[in-house]
Amino acid sequence: MLNYFESLALLLDDKIIDEAILEKGFRTAILSYYETFREYIEDEQREPGNARVFVNFVSLAKRWQQS
Repeated sequence: MLNYFESLALLLDDKIIDEAILEKGFRTAILSYYETFREYIEDEQREPGNARVFVNFVSLAKRWQQS
């Protein structure tokens, strides 16, 4: 699922999909998965060469948390 959400975030960044539509359909799931897997993601990002793992997903989740 994290890879799927990362792909959605990339499509959003590339303006392939509309953020309002994505948020309407996935806000709850994305925020829930982010909270559940945040520590795992942070651990993965600390591994050598993995600093950008799920970076788009994390950015999206953090933005939506603040809105």
